Amino acid sequence: MALAQYGLVLSLDLPFGTILWMMLAVQLARSAAGFILAWRAYHHILADGLTHRL
Repeated sequence: MALAQYGLVLSLDLPFGTILWMMLAVQLARSAAGFILAWRAYHHILADGLTHRL
């Protein structure tokens, strides 16, 4: 039905090959970006004179 109306092919198979590598690359890029932003925020907090307490 979706193919006939919208041109979509929906599958419940697990991703493999190129799709899997693309998904892993996107996840790795998002994780790296989040880590870099968190690291910068942490250093800005320390530069302002605040200290962290555990």
